[in-house]
Amino acid sequence: MDLGTKRLSLFYYIYKKSSMKNIYRFTFSLSVFLLISCNGNVAFKEYDTKFVGNRWQKNDVKTFNFELKEAGNFDLLVDFSHVYGTQFAELPIKVVMINPDQSRKTADHVILLRDNEGKELGDCSGDYCDLREPVLKNLQLPAGNYQVSVANDFQYEFVPNVLGVGIRLVKSDN
Repeated sequence: MDLGTKRLSLFYYIYKKSSMKNIYRFTFSLSVFLLISCNGNVAFKEYDTKFVGNRWQKNDVKTFNFELKEAGNFDLLVDFSHVYGTQFAELPIKVVMINPDQSRKTADHVILLRDNEGKELGDCSGDYCDLREPVLKNLQLPAGNYQVSVANDFQYEFVPNVLGVGIRLVKSDN
């Protein structure tokens, strides 16, 4: 019996031993996973988790380089993850996008971490909180090579309890 036949007989055995309810659950879960993972609106995304001691130093500018294959109307979002229970309510950042013609778009943005009552604003699961913030909207971008840098504009030398910072470029709804 060759390897392909063994695999088929294993799947057949699992199929015969499984109830239809389990097969439906598996099929539904697989379908949901595929729908979630196939997001055609995302032109680029990258996430950086390199933070020594979970500290984002003021001089540690995160830089992302990418090629945009097709021109279009896009929004630039910043992804930020931190440890639950941050002592700060907001994180000021500076975002610079260098276009293929070397022109620049700059945005000073404040990521709100907690509301006025102290409640975490991110999507928190256990000890981790994730936030996604639109920073530049409705950008008419030609195809070409881009560079986006994200710097913390925090009042102290580092932002504590940082797990990751990233960007994503998504097709704009407008």
